[in-house]
Amino acid sequence: MAHYNVQSDNPNWEDGLSIVNGYVHVLSPDHHRANYNGYVRQHILIAERALGKPLPKDAVGHHINGKKAENDNTNLVLCENNNYHKLLHKRERAKKACGHANYEKCCYCHKYDDPKSMSIFYRKQNKFIHKSCNTERCRIYRKKGGGYHSSS
Repeated sequence: MAHYNVQSDNPNWEDGLSIVNGYVHVLSPDHHRANYNGYVRQHILIAERALGKPLPKDAVGHHINGKKAENDNTNLVLCENNNYHKLLHKRERAKKACGHANYEKCCYCHKYDDPKSMSIFYRKQNKFIHKSCNTERCRIYRKKGGGYHSSS
């Protein structure tokens, strides 16, 4: 990889803008969230301008339409932390797959369903399973001679 001493000598130089992994980065070396090259993701700067103050340390920007380079105010949602950001993506996948943002995906058959008709399979990871899928899973496990050990 070539190293450049002067930014304007770099063939990717776009007057302080750079695109990395789909995100637009802006040259702002004095910004508290600048990376080692002095760049900050553009959506962070836009969110801070809209708020009128720096973003909280754990805040994450979410692009509503999924296009990381589209940073207008109408396409950004500010998430308090990465866990909330992951929840938004999980709900978007459910909505796209079955039309219901609150539905959960069965970890056995991979179909979405109302969580009320499912059991929690693995609480730490918040995984759900249909009762019929769990019965089938246990039947196959026993048939293979694995026995059954309940998890708590």
